[in-house]
Amino acid sequence: MTPEKLIKREAKESLRGNLPAAVGATITIMMSFMAVLLLSSTLASFITILLQNADSNFIYDNPLIIIGIYFLLTVAGFIFTLPLVMGLVRLSYLVAKESYCHYSQVFYYLKKNRYFSSLGFYLRLILKNFWQAMVSFFPGLMCLLVTATNAVGKEQLAISDNIWYYISYALIFAGIILFSYLSENSFLAIYYYIEGKFSFTHLNFAFSEIKMKRCRKSYVKLNTSLLPVMLSCILVIPCLFAIPYITVTQATSAKWIIALSDKDE
Repeated sequence: MTPEKLIKREAKESLRGNLPAAVGATITIMMSFMAVLLLSSTLASFITILLQNADSNFIYDNPLIIIGIYFLLTVAGFIFTLPLVMGLVRLSYLVAKESYCHYSQVFYYLKKNRYFSSLGFYLRLILKNFWQAMVSFFPGLMCLLVTATNAVGKEQLAISDNIWYYISYALIFAGIILFSYLSENSFLAIYYYIEGKFSFTHLNFAFSEIKMKRCRKSYVKLNTSLLPVMLSCILVIPCLFAIPYITVTQATSAKWIIALSDKDE
């Protein structure tokens, strides 16, 4: 049996009994994304009304400005939910290491001191892997932007609008997974951060790059074998079960890479 199959089998065994917590954490993040979209839409509509009251022709003459405002509000909202995403990764890592983790771990980084620290880490991760972030998140954000633009002015959303919203959420979740696939050099950095292994953030990235040079081939094989599951994230219901499986599988891989690296040292 290949190492990739062993890792996936171990991840499945670790998820037994922990699936409700993992799925609950995934739903929590999805609901937070939906709240961000609702808040962004409400604020954008409020700004639109203010601009229209100031100049009745402004909206018709400058439609891209309104779209840009909504886009910026949405991106800012998603950025501020990143500590919740970090909480899901932490939950998955604890499941992989200890075969048990409570649902409440998804909120671990919402405490003030942890929130800004984890947010800073994620922003540094995104800036360090900027083009990978664009490839990963651009489809979901553009789908969301077009859907929201088409929904503007409608008193009641059509079924097709709701379906496209769900597709947008799924693409954003898939983007998170794809981002971890493309930014392979930084793969271990988030797990080093979760463990608190180093006092300085840049050391998490430096050691991750060093360790991943030896394990890149295995990491790529593992993620390639997970591609069918990743693609299922386009559909909302499978997404709820696929994401916990993928995150725990990746956490299991990280656990063994770190353990073997420490043993070699």
